[in-house]
Amino acid sequence: RPNANLLTAMVAGNVADHRKMVVHVPMDRAQTAFADVRRPLVYRDALCGNKGGVGISFNFNETSMIFMGAHLAAHQEKIKIRNENVKEIVSGIKLGRKGIDIFNQFDHVFWMGDLNYRLDMDFDKCCALAQDPKNIKEMIKHDQLNAERELGNIFNGFVEAPIGFLPTYKYAPGTTNFDQKKSRTPSYCDRILRKSFENTKVEQLEYTSTNKILTSDHFPVRATFKLGTLRPFAGVFSDKPKHLRMLTFETLFITGRPTSEIISKPVLFFYGNIVADGPIKSTKLSKTANPRWSQSDLPALVPLKHFTDWIKYQHIFIVLRDATDSKNITIETAIAQCVLPMRHGLTTSKNKLRLPMYKSGIQVCFLEGNFEIVKQSME
Repeated sequence: RPNANLLTAMVAGNVADHRKMVVHVPMDRAQTAFADVRRPLVYRDALCGNKGGVGISFNFNETSMIFMGAHLAAHQEKIKIRNENVKEIVSGIKLGRKGIDIFNQFDHVFWMGDLNYRLDMDFDKCCALAQDPKNIKEMIKHDQLNAERELGNIFNGFVEAPIGFLPTYKYAPGTTNFDQKKSRTPSYCDRILRKSFENTKVEQLEYTSTNKILTSDHFPVRATFKLGTLRPFAGVFSDKPKHLRMLTFETLFITGRPTSEIISKPVLFFYGNIVADGPIKSTKLSKTANPRWSQSDLPALVPLKHFTDWIKYQHIFIVLRDATDSKNITIETAIAQCVLPMRHGLTTSKNKLRLPMYKSGIQVCFLEGNFEIVKQSME
């Protein structure tokens, strides 16, 4: 199982020198067997049988991030179960805004752990190739995780740095030799992936493994990232902005959903720092699979602050729901979710959008339409 105490200690240790910058941290309790944590860093656990995940989220200045540790189903052939484990964990982690999954609301999502995806290769052949780092590219061609990501089955929108180290599994504990007893194909089970909003600053400095820790049948991996974070916006203490701004939609519509998957009362929920009293809802429409809202059906969103330098770093989180489940606003009942970067609305008067919408990290449809940020003089 993923270790909640270890993940908490790891993140807490790395931000300890910047404690005053860690803000907007929710306080919560996780009802699991790991621990009962009440600290400035909070975790949630989602268990799937004897596997599962644990997450820690916080804001560093005004940049939000979440760190996920996961342990997925073992064995060569359990690819679909591993994919389902990820979906279960995403649905089970309750951090951040209510009703939005963790993949669609944080500036940065870091997902790491024993993901257990294997190399689809013959054991003896793989062991032979794994003796020489020159064969890494050849082995990676047979990686299950990369194949599933390319098919769009898992971790849509995530990136992983090129792998330049030898397989991290399965070793005879205490040695650097592959375990010959169980004949399990050497594999890259231990991985670190990242998903970041498009207007964030992030640079990966390192992605490697070490064979100096021999207590497990896995070799650990590590990654180092350099992040640019947003400081609290100074404009709130300066003179009043020259313009009042408002986000308006001309039309929004859903495309790409199967016509057989009817939504009884489709409605859109709008969340984000830009929304003063969110969530704000659209008009409920009649029964359809791919709904279309006109301008009169959609709300005008007034930002909390009207400074351009603040707005350009904000995002609107949009969730498609069925209004018949209006009393059950959960991640599970969300039909699809997407993120609209506000900076696009500051460049031209009218902007076309075509945003991929996701369910548990898998793209299921698109949100299309037109929007603009209009401004009125305050002088």
